[in-house]
Amino acid sequence: MGDGQIEIESALLDLSDLDLDALDRLENPALRRATERLRQEAGSPDNSWAGFTSSAP
Repeated sequence: MGDGQIEIESALLDLSDLDLDALDRLENPALRRATERLRQEAGSPDNSWAGFTSSAP
């Protein structure tokens, strides 16, 4: 194994350079539902997500 950057090939679009508002402007219903869920969950970070509860303060 080298210390270089790992490249992963995927059929999925790379959306990592887009913020939530930019994702909403794509007018994709699935992305819009996902960004809304992210916004709702960001408003209450103390809740567990996907069965994970952090012990971090």
